Amino acid sequence: LFITNAFWLLPFVYFTVINSQVAVTNKINQMATQTIFLENKQHGNLLEVPLLKSFWFEKIDPDLEGRFNYLFLPWREHLSNPLILILGYLLFAVVIIGAIRAAREKNWLDSAYLDIFIFSLIMLLSSVPPFSFIVDLLRKVVPLFGQAFRFPFTKFSIALSLFYALFFSAGALWISKRFSFEKVPQRVVLLLSGLAIFLFMLPAIGGNLFYKKEKIAIPQEYSDTFKFFRKNGKNTRIANFPQHTFWGWNYYKWGYGGSGFLWYGIDQPILDRAFDPWSRQNENYYWEISQAVYSRDLPQFAKILEKYQISWLLSDQNVISPVSPKSVFTEEFETMLVASNKVHLEQEFGKIKIYKVDLESKPKNFLFGLQSEPPAVGPLTSYDSFDVAYTGYGIYQSSEIPDYYYPFSDLFTGRTPLGSTIKVTETDGEFKLETEIPPDLAGYQLRQSTFENELPYIDSAKLEVLEYKKPEVSISGNTISVTFPKTRGYFERFLDPTDEEALKACDNPDPEKGQHIAVQKSVLQSFSKNNTCRVSFRTPSLSHNLSYLIAAQTKNISGQSHVFWVENSSSHKPDQELYVPKSKEFEIVYFVQPPMASDGLGYTLHFDNRSVGNDVSVNDLGNVEVYPFPYRYLKSLVLARGEATNPVEYINIEASHPNQSFYQIKNNTAQFVVLSQSFDKGWIAYDSNGLIEEHVLVNNWENGWKTSNQGDITIVYWPQIFQYLGFGLLGISSIVVIFKLWNSRLIFKK
Repeated sequence: LFITNAFWLLPFVYFTVINSQVAVTNKINQMATQTIFLENKQHGNLLEVPLLKSFWFEKIDPDLEGRFNYLFLPWREHLSNPLILILGYLLFAVVIIGAIRAAREKNWLDSAYLDIFIFSLIMLLSSVPPFSFIVDLLRKVVPLFGQAFRFPFTKFSIALSLFYALFFSAGALWISKRFSFEKVPQRVVLLLSGLAIFLFMLPAIGGNLFYKKEKIAIPQEYSDTFKFFRKNGKNTRIANFPQHTFWGWNYYKWGYGGSGFLWYGIDQPILDRAFDPWSRQNENYYWEISQAVYSRDLPQFAKILEKYQISWLLSDQNVISPVSPKSVFTEEFETMLVASNKVHLEQEFGKIKIYKVDLESKPKNFLFGLQSEPPAVGPLTSYDSFDVAYTGYGIYQSSEIPDYYYPFSDLFTGRTPLGSTIKVTETDGEFKLETEIPPDLAGYQLRQSTFENELPYIDSAKLEVLEYKKPEVSISGNTISVTFPKTRGYFERFLDPTDEEALKACDNPDPEKGQHIAVQKSVLQSFSKNNTCRVSFRTPSLSHNLSYLIAAQTKNISGQSHVFWVENSSSHKPDQELYVPKSKEFEIVYFVQPPMASDGLGYTLHFDNRSVGNDVSVNDLGNVEVYPFPYRYLKSLVLARGEATNPVEYINIEASHPNQSFYQIKNNTAQFVVLSQSFDKGWIAYDSNGLIEEHVLVNNWENGWKTSNQGDITIVYWPQIFQYLGFGLLGISSIVVIFKLWNSRLIFKK
């Protein structure tokens, strides 16, 4: 079994060792892993596991008319019959009898089946002590285990179904022999067993074995799109739109809902959210492109197309958002493209539009060259929605000895609140942001930001700007700090969760399942049990042209912490959504809402108290304050080693890319070569002098090498050897098996 699967198992083991943390901490999994496990745990009890019921019975999905209903509606109705339930438990009893019979046998094969049967049952009975303790311990000790098996049902129910069938057969056979007599022969008992299965599985036999939406036809326009890309630029990159959510799950007007299917018909790589759990760079692209599109920042949008060498834009107007139709932003996005001189409409198939991007870099087979080494920039930020270095200097490389150092580049709070690298302190009248800078930056010059008019004081009565407050910058030792006043007036908000203006509601109004209680002055306690109770603050007059610092007092008492999300009143899209860090004491957490579209107006701040199953969530929420924030000013502050450099120029190269792990540049004349693939230490480059040692991170996502010798350059992804090794093992084992069969005369008999 191992040898047969080694061609994918060996690369998978390599990824697990080197890069598994990306999958664990990815935004999708960050928001979903614990919730999904609790949904599974809710149904991991002695009443539902014997029937192989699961969390899928609670899932709803839009039907072909767009109406939401239960995925398993026919099965829910079928199992609502008490007689069918009793029949199901009787069938499980027969399975247990078969398992007991197998335990008494000395056959090693039966024992192996029994071991897997018991282990699968333990993993599914996640809410039944002592099995729940075992599952929780495994998840706590091995976080990767918790991530891999966050869906216990989908992982173990398949094996369990197999052993249900095996042990049911053994149990039914034993019962038929034990209780058959002259008037009720054995065959009658077995026929009754078959009839019982028939009645219990009636929905499947009646046409509900497969979900009806899995049998819908894909419209012709997608086949036309596949044909188009077969004829155009195999080694180019496609960005698909809309990009209205970080979740890798879309719904389509023609009925499909899922993680996507375009890449099964298109060879070119597609920048889709379904791939985010496997690469930090994939996810960070989403944060950048989403910020540019929903702020309608056309220059920044064009910069991102260059940064990620995007050759094609695929706009699919079949994609919908059933919960928030406006959030797909189709009309606004199309308006942006019409106004751009960088893209033009190439082809249109039904509701699918394909645009060609005129790239300045002119990459060939994902490779391009530079006439000189790009400037070095620091610090390295894992996630960011606005790459100020690329906006200012174009192509750059990350370095510990940078030419330009952006001390406040880490202002992104789409994943975690502010505070991991930037310390926030406040007084009654001002905020102070501090961050550490490397000691070897002595002698660097601080270049003041050009964005000084970001903190307007607007009189609430006159609605006019009376003055702009300017931040103050200071450097002391290895610490740089920026102090700016709390701008009072029109754009300041002081929000009390116990106030009548705060919107308080629970999905289930039953007070036993959830409620809000004012426990002290300006402190609201939210209680939820298998429910979501939300506190919302509307701020309809906040201009999207400004950035805001949101300070919230929170405390986690039990269960999951608050989910904080900002609803954009213009796009009706969550501009950010994340869990508040757990703290048993009141703490102030800070979130940065970056500037969006200049003509946008209004946000709603939501604090969700979510609970799944019997896992009770209790959280306290204190005052929430909102102040204008000098986002652009802070992002563009830079410590520079010398004078500003001009953007490096591109140079034409001749490149080939015969397979996914191999590139070759012929007659190279570039001083610096860039491979437009996600950075990975597994990529190695060598020339006539041997291995090129200096492998650097370019544009915070791709691979670059400084070339010391003109001539041919070969680039390979060495971990691909694990796949080839797997195929080699498969070939060798096949030869060995044939040889053994030949010697034993089982084949080719004379």
